Amino acid sequence: MNAYFGDAVAQTTYLDLYKGLYQIGHLDWKKGKVNYDQNYIRPVSGMDFNHIALSAMTLKADSFYYCDSKIDVKIREAQFKEKSGLQVDQLYGRFVMDSVKLQLPDICLRTPYSQLQATVDMDMNAFDEVKPGKLMAQLKGALGRSDLFLFAGDAFPSAMKKKWPFYPMKIEGSFKGNMQQASFSGLKLSLPTAFELSADGKVGNLTDLNRLKANVDLTPVPIIWISLPPCLPLL
Repeated sequence: MNAYFGDAVAQTTYLDLYKGLYQIGHLDWKKGKVNYDQNYIRPVSGMDFNHIALSAMTLKADSFYYCDSKIDVKIREAQFKEKSGLQVDQLYGRFVMDSVKLQLPDICLRTPYSQLQATVDMDMNAFDEVKPGKLMAQLKGALGRSDLFLFAGDAFPSAMKKKWPFYPMKIEGSFKGNMQQASFSGLKLSLPTAFELSADGKVGNLTDLNRLKANVDLTPVPIIWISLPPCLPLL
């Protein structure tokens, strides 16, 4: 990980250059850049959590800690752009990330297309095809089409992308697992002209509709247009 501080004002600062430790009580950072790369992992399309490049960053933080590839920031206000095309207009809450995990204990985020409140604990390899880690998340808000495609990347079936409406999808609920097997509870999804549903259950093989497995307690309002296999195997 490396960072370019641009215009930055720091207060109550402790630096240990030998350890590479930067600890700041208050930070006002403008025109910043941050790059994070797991060089031994192949880049993927969309939002790639193993290869992150933030630019045009503005950050006001009440605490900032960086050492040995770990960053822990209590964010009061932030805006930035990411190389995938993601643009964040407003972000606040706590952000913790190292080489193996991303944690957002209580984060609020707004983009031109989405607005979300979230608690996230995610292994950086959660979207890997082989031996993926786990993602645990509690979400509430509205997720725009463009942002959804960015985060899902190639995991989102192309046939579904073509049919997906341009309305934001309202989302609420808890998710635990990965694209191979996951469980969810209190899930509520609403996408105008497409579907509205509430669900609890488990799903498997999320990236392959032909091998998709599910054991779901579903309460739909039948506007569903997404074509699924005629029979889903139970988990």
